Amino acid sequence: TGKVDTFADGDFTGISALVVSGKSKRKTFAQEVRFSNASGTSSNFRWLVGGYYSDDNFNSNSRTLANFPVVGLRPLQINTTSEEGNTYAGFGQATLVMGSFEVTGGIRYDREKRHNVSSSLNGLTGRTSTFDAEVVSKAWQPKLSASYHFTPDVMAYGLVARGFRAGGFNSITTPSPFQSYQPEKTTVYEFGLKTELFDRRLRLNGSLFYTDY
Repeated sequence: TGKVDTFADGDFTGISALVVSGKSKRKTFAQEVRFSNASGTSSNFRWLVGGYYSDDNFNSNSRTLANFPVVGLRPLQINTTSEEGNTYAGFGQATLVMGSFEVTGGIRYDREKRHNVSSSLNGLTGRTSTFDAEVVSKAWQPKLSASYHFTPDVMAYGLVARGFRAGGFNSITTPSPFQSYQPEKTTVYEFGLKTELFDRRLRLNGSLFYTDY
């Protein structure tokens, strides 16, 4: 649980013609459970499965005030936001070691649902704008990697993996077509070499990677 109180200069000048103030509160619960057959690296076959859950609640109130010389602070805009989200994920991974060669395959599935209710009151016109929307994000994220030890101190590796970030919401003051945004996904390719030389007095690593976003 976290709380933030904000009071700031909204015009970024020494005049302080605009003042922004607000309060926000976020409460999050998260839990992850994992099961595996080996905690060390001695086994030639290692596996891991698990699950993840989180519950997130966010509330905020903010005001933009105009500082008039005679009448003092007057509200230009008052915004309120209430957002809640739930995330479920399951994942698994297996590693097979065959001498100097090691291969790992894994997959993860995420599903997140976020619901946002916001309103904005224009202090000059008295008009209230409202926003009530839901964004559901879900994705499968596979991963495959392989490595080969030429010697105990020289190892080459390669991997391909899918990445994912859930969608969400921008401020209610954002133009309506952009108040929510969809998930982002990436595919990453990487190849590299890791070495420890001169009786492990020198460590030299290098990699090449490409990300398709």
